[in-house]
Amino acid sequence: MILLWYPEVLVVKKLSMTASSTSRETFCYLLIPDKGFTRLLTLPADEGETLPMVVLGDFDQWYDVSPIVQAARTLLDKPVTVLSCLGWQDDPDEPYNVTAYALDALEGYSGSGRWCRQSEISAVNPVQRPILKAWFDWVNNSSALRPPWYKPGWSQRALAWVDQNLNRLGYRGFGEPQITQIRARSRACVYRIDTSAGRLYFKAVPEMFRQEPRLSRWLNEGFPKRTPRIMALNEEEGWMLIRDFGRETLEQCPDEDCIRKSLSAFGAMQAQLTVDMEAIRALGVPERRLSTIIGEIDSFAAEIPASYPDLFTASDYALLRDALPLLKQMCLDLEELGIPHSLEHGDFSLEHVVVSEGGQEVFFDWANATISHPFFSYCTFSDKLRDSYPALTGETEQSLADEYLRHWRSFADETALSQALIVARPLAALHQALLYHGRILPWIEAKWEMEPALTYYLRKLMEHLRRLEG
Repeated sequence: MILLWYPEVLVVKKLSMTASSTSRETFCYLLIPDKGFTRLLTLPADEGETLPMVVLGDFDQWYDVSPIVQAARTLLDKPVTVLSCLGWQDDPDEPYNVTAYALDALEGYSGSGRWCRQSEISAVNPVQRPILKAWFDWVNNSSALRPPWYKPGWSQRALAWVDQNLNRLGYRGFGEPQITQIRARSRACVYRIDTSAGRLYFKAVPEMFRQEPRLSRWLNEGFPKRTPRIMALNEEEGWMLIRDFGRETLEQCPDEDCIRKSLSAFGAMQAQLTVDMEAIRALGVPERRLSTIIGEIDSFAAEIPASYPDLFTASDYALLRDALPLLKQMCLDLEELGIPHSLEHGDFSLEHVVVSEGGQEVFFDWANATISHPFFSYCTFSDKLRDSYPALTGETEQSLADEYLRHWRSFADETALSQALIVARPLAALHQALLYHGRILPWIEAKWEMEPALTYYLRKLMEHLRRLEG
């Protein structure tokens, strides 16, 4: 999609964001329906009608909807709720990004414009007609896989539950809370709740991650300084109210000493959890043991080239097929090294570690967690750390690995632990790719949202395989 014109009257420039001179702006179309979800708001423009639009600078995470909510409220003079991002264009050959957001119904709007029916799309600027058509198709063809927060009216019901718990917990006694929607994607919807008594977060997860609230509460009972405190829980809905546990992640404020302490604390936590597998299993956490990888890898290797024919060359896919016996043997070798299975985070990285005000490293976002080989968490963290810091020295990497491994010395000697970490590296990428391919993506309607994660781990797997081949 190529944007041909730029109606200045509709633009909110870099609202509460700072754009550098080289930053790319993002044109954000707002798809705002009437109460019946049969018409969309369009505004007058020089060339036909136009969708409302805001322009943001330095906006590169489509699921971070707080700038959209704030800009749309300024533009329309009405509070809005984002249902879903319907698409994101990030073309390096264009000077801007383009995206479109479906909003919940806008009631009481008295500004300019009119409500456009599906039969009247031709009155809208030709460039935008595919966007309107996509919205009407999206509304008229709801999938069973669509998460509840992508549907009209869900936010009122969810926020009523939040309000009830604010009253129960005593937060209402400190004035009216300020509630801001900050995330909207298939894997979660998140609101930030600011009160004079402190900040909380409301998080909703889909059916496939319904174990996360239970697991998060259970972990906080055992590790109150290492995991967020869950203030309220609705297991049936997949809702949780979380007390603020820190503002800056290690990704936002990286520090080598904090990274080392985080890996040490996480390794200690996993080692302690090895005796709690029955309890973790009872919470609904799925098992992804090494034997599971062996059982799934053949079909995975057969399906991936057909699903992503342009991701790798034919020779790369041949390398994957040829490596299947080796990968299976590596699973067996890793099993024989005697490291017990534990809780595997599923997405352990700098962005999922916060240093609290008390100086404790706090681990959060357990949606992808499984019972699997614990070293997969370290290997995923290590791969992403190297992506962020390519100049990381081998000496630093080794010291980080040593800090993590020292908590596993009661299970194996140092030689076996080091060997296990080497063997686990390619298997960690394979484990994550299998997780997305078989357990996550099949249950997501908007697969484009999560496919980049699968392709990332596929690329990591191929990198490791090429190293093994070399």
